[in-house]
Amino acid sequence: MNEENYKEYKRTVRHILGSHMEDARLGEYIDKLRSEEVIGIMPASFYRYRPFNQYTLSEIINQHIFLSPIKNLDDKLDSKYVYTPFGGISNPDEEGIFDPRREETKKKIAETNKEFCDHLRIACLTQDYKNIPMWYYYAQGHQGICIKYSIKDFNNEDIFLPVIYPSKRKKESNFKFFPTDKQKKCGAVFNSIVKDESWKFEKEWRIIQYVNDMEKHYVNWRMSEIYFGCDAYPETIKTIKNIIEKNGLKISMHQMELSTMGLTSHDIE
Repeated sequence: MNEENYKEYKRTVRHILGSHMEDARLGEYIDKLRSEEVIGIMPASFYRYRPFNQYTLSEIINQHIFLSPIKNLDDKLDSKYVYTPFGGISNPDEEGIFDPRREETKKKIAETNKEFCDHLRIACLTQDYKNIPMWYYYAQGHQGICIKYSIKDFNNEDIFLPVIYPSKRKKESNFKFFPTDKQKKCGAVFNSIVKDESWKFEKEWRIIQYVNDMEKHYVNWRMSEIYFGCDAYPETIKTIKNIIEKNGLKISMHQMELSTMGLTSHDIE
């Protein structure tokens, strides 16, 4: 997504937040945000950094993506409403502004954040498979893998949106949305696509579900390629290669290399 589309996407999110939102229209809001006039042409490919473990192997075998509860995400403020000292919290569907310094308001915010934790499930992807910090943080210090997904194989029924990174905390509060009882799903979804600017390097897109149970949730999305970290063990490559062959999966494999030009890759036969 280019800079102009990113600005338009932020403007559209602000416009929706300023309207009289209701959960019954959530699908309409998502369609608007996903439209070509807002985000432009959808990127052809997305990537997901993963450690080498039994859960990643299960995702390869079953060709699906696990959606994590937000309590398991690295950013402890992720998807939560965090009140700031910049004034009260406004909502177009409530009269006036309520003060976050009041104990009653703090309690209400804490209850809403708990509800987000109970019901939100998220999978995080990116447009960049050569991101050195992400290889370190999310792929076992370059020993894990990065999985490529093609957008043509994506199920459009799932919510899939880019994350917004406001430039200052005060601006971030302008995107945070405190819901009424009729806006819980909208509040959960829109709060989950706003993160602090310090995370901007991730260029993140998110698959989002609002669920009503404590079961594990997955989305089906077929993998097209797997990149192995530059420090991946030969046994890691051998294990995944055997899984691909045994299950008849059409997944090409590549090995990352660190050079003076940054990260590059070569094919694995």
